[in-house]
Formats: sequence, C-alpha cells, structure tokens
Amino acid sequence: MNVIVLVNDTFRRDQLGCYGNDWIHTPNLDQFGRRGAIFEQYYAASYPMVPNRWDLSTGRFGFPILGWQPLGQGDASWGQLLSRHGVHTQVIWDTPMLGLHDYN
Repeated sequence: MNVIVLVNDTFRRDQLGCYGNDWIHTPNLDQFGRRGAIFEQYYAASYPMVPNRWDLSTGRFGFPILGWQPLGQGDASWGQLLSRHGVHTQVIWDTPMLGLHDYN
C-alpha cells in the first residue's frame, strides 16, 4: 500500500475542482483526489501553520501549550514510527524547523 499525505495551507477547498469548483482548473489535484481519499470534514487542532503540522506529525495536540517550535527529542512523528517498523517513508516540506530536533 502506498500512502501520500498532502498538506498544503495555500489551497482553499472552494477553489479546487475535486471539491466541486468548476471555474478554476486544478486537473492534477483533481486526479490525485479521484485516486485517493478526500476528507470532507477535517478540524485542525491548531490554526498556525507550524503548530498544526506538529499536531499532524505527532498525532497530539500541542497548541497553545507549544508554539512555533520544532519537534523535541521526545516527540516521535508518525513517519519515525513507521520507519521503525520497516516502512519506507519520505517527507518533503517547506518547514524544515519541524524536522530538526532541538533546532534553535
């Protein structure tokens, strides 16, 4: 099984064809959505980008206790947990501070 998690805070749901928009053309994302799972209801635990990605990476609620900060040494991400069980993982993101433990 292949799993791709696409998290992007640039796209608005109402501007994607896979969510019903018929005047903005997003053919690649639409095809990706047809071949995968589209979540109709999702509630973010944290609104700011980095705290929200911390929540997604660890499966725990961090905000407002944790702010705009990296994963700590004790924070295990789901990618790390999968890797420990023999699953090959890769992360491509534009927030490198999350991936660098104890980044200052």
